[in-house]
Amino acid sequence: MNTKLRAFALLFTLVALSSLAFGQATMQSTTLSAAVLDATTAAAGTNRYVLSVASCTNILAPALEATQGGIGYGAGNNYYLLFIDRELFRVNAVNSAVSPCQVTVERGFYGTKTTGHASGVKVWTGPANYYDAQDAGAGLVEPVAGTPCTASTQRVLPKLSVATGRAWNCATGTTSTVQLWSAFDPGVPVVEGAVLALSTAGTTIAPTNPLHHVSGTSSAFATITVPAALAPNGCLALIPDAVWTSTASGGNIAVASTAIVNKVMTFCYDSVNSKWVPSY
Repeated sequence: MNTKLRAFALLFTLVALSSLAFGQATMQSTTLSAAVLDATTAAAGTNRYVLSVASCTNILAPALEATQGGIGYGAGNNYYLLFIDRELFRVNAVNSAVSPCQVTVERGFYGTKTTGHASGVKVWTGPANYYDAQDAGAGLVEPVAGTPCTASTQRVLPKLSVATGRAWNCATGTTSTVQLWSAFDPGVPVVEGAVLALSTAGTTIAPTNPLHHVSGTSSAFATITVPAALAPNGCLALIPDAVWTSTASGGNIAVASTAIVNKVMTFCYDSVNSKWVPSY
């Protein structure tokens, strides 16, 4: 191989490795369609269970080994996991021919506690290497709210902490050039995100953090994009920098309201009705 061909081959390899190392993925989710009882199993002496979920679109099974094209963490461990509250489930089979979709799982995976789960709660789904349970050996720990992060270097976002059940975002904070860790969880310090702008005719905002200032005016504010990391029935605090009016038609806001400058308006997400409910 001549020098030019060697250089090209090396460049191609580096580009390929770079895309694998820094490819950004999004953690997907669905919801439970039926409650899961505490420690219920499909048969005596097993920990197999059939979950009913709203969608199986992002749930893959059976698992494949790495040599068969599987995606996951390490050789021999290429499988998909579901995560509900603080319990991990290994996916063994998927039946999307029924409604709601059914997933046969192995409960209490990686030593997580088998507990009950209510109908309608969020179900995270992804290959095994998307979960911090797999990273313990690498010395990785749960993020700290308000500390710097770089979204492009994360394997997947939101980043889940199996130990606490929290989902973490890495997004620009009030300092526009700095990305910070934040979680929609009352148990961690609130991290303020970048200012969200509503133009005169603005209808939509897309929050990334639990707290945002909202600039501009609008008489047709109708939609708040649901953050992926938001817990079921989680809340969002908005600080109005100007007077804007929300509407209950054409979007996902439950009740029309008028903002008061510097008076925090809290929106809590009603996952049953898929609506944001304002505090005033």
